Amino acid sequence: MSAALTRGHERAFWCALPVSLSQCWDGSQMDRRYALRLTGLAVVAALTVVAGTGCGGSDPDPAPGAGELEDRLVIMGPGGDLGANYQKAFRQFADSSGVRIQYVEGVTTANLAKIVGQKANPQADILLGTMETYFAGQAQGLWAAVDKDVVTNLNRVPEWARVPGDAAVTPLLNVPVLFYNKEKYAAAGLAPPSDYQDLFIDEKLRGHVAIPDVDNGYTKAYLAMRSQRLAGSTADPTPAIEELLAKGKDWFYQFPHTPAQMGQLVASGQVWIGLDGATRVNDMRKQGMPVEWVVPSELAGIPLPWSAIKNGPHPNAAQAFLNWAVSPEGQEQLQTNTRINATTEVPPSAELQGQLLTPEDLKKVVKFDEETMVASSAAWKAAWGKLVGA
Repeated sequence: MSAALTRGHERAFWCALPVSLSQCWDGSQMDRRYALRLTGLAVVAALTVVAGTGCGGSDPDPAPGAGELEDRLVIMGPGGDLGANYQKAFRQFADSSGVRIQYVEGVTTANLAKIVGQKANPQADILLGTMETYFAGQAQGLWAAVDKDVVTNLNRVPEWARVPGDAAVTPLLNVPVLFYNKEKYAAAGLAPPSDYQDLFIDEKLRGHVAIPDVDNGYTKAYLAMRSQRLAGSTADPTPAIEELLAKGKDWFYQFPHTPAQMGQLVASGQVWIGLDGATRVNDMRKQGMPVEWVVPSELAGIPLPWSAIKNGPHPNAAQAFLNWAVSPEGQEQLQTNTRINATTEVPPSAELQGQLLTPEDLKKVVKFDEETMVASSAAWKAAWGKLVGA
């Protein structure tokens, strides 16, 4: 039985949208007009979290009174495990608000392109985005301002996690950390690392270090933090890359392009220490690799911005959703279901102790200029290609 049913709703089920009509798992059908509107998004998959009366046949867009929540909310977000985990967390908002959530899966850049194409007549309300999509959309006037009279929990988000213009909330934070192979370190007589300089501390590490390629968000964040520290700007990562390569390019075994490649290098024993996200290191541990992660003295956090789409069909529900996302209840649900750190001071649950950073750890986050970094993406690619190679 679904979680929604156990909370006393009449029914709760997931819906998938084929080309012409939304067909629910229990055999009922979503309103044809609303389904046809959503197929205009060219979705790969759309799932509905239902609170209240379910998917059947009412007027798709009843006009709400002033401040009254609409009965639907269309959210565009990633697919895969992350999208599924988001939807688990969103059930609490659906249950507590009575708002039915239509979740439209897609690659984030493709979702942004759809929003651009629908600018004159938006079909969705929320984009779960990245810094790249946030700034690109902001430049094109796609985002509605956060209504601070409604999104009162925005004040709970620390300044380093907020985006310029406050046209989004940032509920979650990816953080690059150091990781190391305990067995290799013990066999080599090396002390466990504690900070970034330990990537370069001993000649025994030559050829056993790895950080992801510059297209990886964790590497970008680290280089941006170091470039801002070394040169006062994130427009050009050259100072940070040169610092990284001070002992020669052969200090690194490889600059892997994907999480799978990094995992293979660690599993093979070739890589003893590196830089990656805490969640990815946790995945390596689950696969039996003898790795641990450590929190360095400074952290380059990567907030995930969620924006309300300007002139979206359900503006009141959109602002209420943003407020929920940074509320204590929303933060706990998101952190627990995604296993990604919340940006506010929500400690990890007992189950997640040792898998997420603590609020005390997050005090080490250093704010850097993401907007300049994103705007300078071509210069970043050129600098990496020149100094590191493809």
